[in-house]
Amino acid sequence: MEGWIMPDIRTSALGGVPFGTSQTRPASPQIGQTYYNGTLGVQEIYTPSGWLPATGANDFNVTLNGNVTTATFTKEYFEGAYTISSALLDSSYDIYVYNTNGTQVGYTKSPSLNATGNFNKIVIVGGTNGDLLSFSYKTTFVASTTTSEIAAGPFLSSVSPTALVSIDDSTTITGGNFASDVVLKIIDGSGNEINPKSYTRVTASTISFVRPDSFPIGTYSLKVTNPGVTSPTGSNLHILTNCITAGSSPAWQTATTLPEVGKNVAYSTTLLASDTESTDIDYQIVSGTLPSGLSLVEETGVISGTYTGSDFNISNIVIKAVDAGGNFVNRTFTIFQSAPVWVTTSLSTPIPGEAYSYQLASTDNNTISYSVFSGTIVPGLSLSSSGLLSGTPSGSSAGTSYTFVVRATDSVGNFSDRSFTAITGGYIPLSFTPYYNGGPGGTSNVTITNNNTSSVNIFKTSGTNGWNIGAYGQEIAPPLTIEFNKNGPGSDNSSSYTMSGGMPSENLSSMLTDPNQSYFYGYMWYPVATNGEANIYERSWTVPQVNNSPAGGSWSSGNLFRISFYPDGRVKYYNVSQSSNPKREVDHDNFTTIRPHISLYSVDATNGGVSNYKVYLGKVWNGSAFVNP
Repeated sequence: MEGWIMPDIRTSALGGVPFGTSQTRPASPQIGQTYYNGTLGVQEIYTPSGWLPATGANDFNVTLNGNVTTATFTKEYFEGAYTISSALLDSSYDIYVYNTNGTQVGYTKSPSLNATGNFNKIVIVGGTNGDLLSFSYKTTFVASTTTSEIAAGPFLSSVSPTALVSIDDSTTITGGNFASDVVLKIIDGSGNEINPKSYTRVTASTISFVRPDSFPIGTYSLKVTNPGVTSPTGSNLHILTNCITAGSSPAWQTATTLPEVGKNVAYSTTLLASDTESTDIDYQIVSGTLPSGLSLVEETGVISGTYTGSDFNISNIVIKAVDAGGNFVNRTFTIFQSAPVWVTTSLSTPIPGEAYSYQLASTDNNTISYSVFSGTIVPGLSLSSSGLLSGTPSGSSAGTSYTFVVRATDSVGNFSDRSFTAITGGYIPLSFTPYYNGGPGGTSNVTITNNNTSSVNIFKTSGTNGWNIGAYGQEIAPPLTIEFNKNGPGSDNSSSYTMSGGMPSENLSSMLTDPNQSYFYGYMWYPVATNGEANIYERSWTVPQVNNSPAGGSWSSGNLFRISFYPDGRVKYYNVSQSSNPKREVDHDNFTTIRPHISLYSVDATNGGVSNYKVYLGKVWNGSAFVNP
């Protein structure tokens, strides 16, 4: 009809929604624009993937009717994603879809199906007979990966390097959505947040940072946030857990006891610790001080110098080994500067002509060597570096005194000196002093022959009864043996008393004040004439007597008697002419020196006394021989 214009039904029929065929779709559509496709009979929507059926336009249902269900549709269903729901909540199935050529374009065994092409046939294996499966088509948008949505929560992907073992070590974080004011935190194993020393947002997907100077050993996590933006706590992608480490502490190789310091001797030792990261290690004193003159080089661990201070025993020092990452380990070291400590205090008595051997001893943490520092040792003897004094004394008589100093030196140069006095043993010369009525003298009352020799005779020549006449000898240190023959130049009678033995050296002045009181330590008393009793008495170092029980037996004029004094306080009495067994044995406290002593009571001169009075120095009598105590 002329003048009639066909209405534009492409929009008016559907309330403004354009429509047409597949060929007449809009040429330059916008994302989200809709269009009714009359060719397909569905409403479409334009997506980044092209034109796709709008939600609901591509849905369908299938009812299962056995172990295998097959359905061929009267139309093609579009490729894309389908959500599958079961009325019986059963998902024990396998689903296959095919295009019009019979080619499989999809498979699933889960509640979702992704068809790679249009399809018009479906095969379902399994499931529950009579179940209704609903297929809901969802428009699929192909999203692009982005790292620059800074208005959204930031996320972390990786960090490299992960080991930050040294101070000022840095690393780079990759991720995305990092705002210009993004905040970075380091999280320790206890959940504490630590600030990096510094960090820089390089791009929206890159951050670099420097580890803190104080960074204890451990494994750490990283966390980023954009201020004012809610963090993605659903995914927690803004946290990268256990992604960096702070390294490990050094391990000490040096033992806790350092070499001993020698006085006035150059000293050097090197501390050593190792580190698994192979970083440089420094050494620092945490507490305590090195001996004066010594110092520690922190970069090398060398302790060196020369010690010139006073002697000390032990010094404890705490030293820290710290690596380049600030990781450290402490160790307490003990350093010694001690001279050898002498154990030997005195020597045994060397006997001229007899083989001699005596081992000196001192203690120290190191090897000790010995040498004669000053003085002269007994001729015939020598001192080895191990401290053995040995040889055969020669060229000197008994009673000769030798004083010398031995130095004990340890392997680092510390030393200690000790003075020794060796008096050659055997029968030594005796020097007797007579006394009468409380004072030295009395030569007219006591006759001493062969005085200052090794065999002395002593007897009374005049005077009244009493113990106020006698003689005493020089101080002598045990071990020693006093011996004598009981007889005088005349005939002993029933009033001929003699006491002979040893007196404590410190009792001399008391004895001279009151000679009628006996101050013997050990003695023999001969109260009667020949064939009478040889009684043995004991007194303590001071009056009164502590043991005054006589013990003895018959004796004859000229019998040989011996009294042995031991360093530990023992005293043994023998009548050698009659028996090898001691007449008596007494134990006393240790004593230092004694004096030979004889007291004469005889009424008639020249009765009463002893002959061949001797002292054998260095040995004691055991009943058959002189031996070392």
